[in-house]
Amino acid sequence: EGPNSILFTRTLIDLKRRYPDRVHLLMGDRDVGKMRLTSELQAADGSMGTKAMGVSDGKDKTTATPKEFMDFVKTMSTKDSKRSQSEIAAMKRQHSMKVNRLRYMLAHTMGAEEAFRLRRLELGHLSGRPPREVSDEEVVLSFEDSVDRGGFVREYLELADLAVLIGGTLCVHGNIVGNTFRHSGGAHRVVGVVPSGDGQEFEPDVQEWLWRLNEWGKSEVADWIRQPVWAKPPKDFAEGSWSGRGGAGLI
Repeated sequence: EGPNSILFTRTLIDLKRRYPDRVHLLMGDRDVGKMRLTSELQAADGSMGTKAMGVSDGKDKTTATPKEFMDFVKTMSTKDSKRSQSEIAAMKRQHSMKVNRLRYMLAHTMGAEEAFRLRRLELGHLSGRPPREVSDEEVVLSFEDSVDRGGFVREYLELADLAVLIGGTLCVHGNIVGNTFRHSGGAHRVVGVVPSGDGQEFEPDVQEWLWRLNEWGKSEVADWIRQPVWAKPPKDFAEGSWSGRGGAGLI
């Protein structure tokens, strides 16, 4: 995330379309993480009382649940005893809306605490307005539009791969050897590993592995596009509880 993420990403998309064999785009955790917006920003997704699945920023080991976060925001906004009951009710409704849900997701589950502020700056630049004139709702709509049809994040994901071999160099976003992979149980290599159903398969041929891995990634993105919202909302933090949406395997 940066102050020009829209322009930069659209430039990458344009270059990929113009030079498809010379420009390679990689899916990263924050690109894939944006797929969550189509389900988790919905007001009735049923997940407000649970922790969100996502990338930890590594700073807060006791991150509040979405419901705890919203309750805190409401409490802070209603401490002024001079406000009328109608004003307090209006503020509670406001703080239960998508603005603070998105702030929570970015800061506490995507490691992108500055993303909301930076998007406001860019929207102001693109529209020729000072940032203070860009509303919170415009920022939320920008994030929602980015993962909708024609959105720059969705287009990027449709064009991107999980891994690319250029000459003798394997290009990925993240580690291929380590001891922190989910379910690894120690030092582990992911070269050759292809997700399959609820498990994984091993492909020894590197070229075949790359093809199968990228085809799996593209099928997950396509599945997300087909079913962007919850078919079955999560009720707890168990990994399986979060599988009721398109692209869940990749997310």
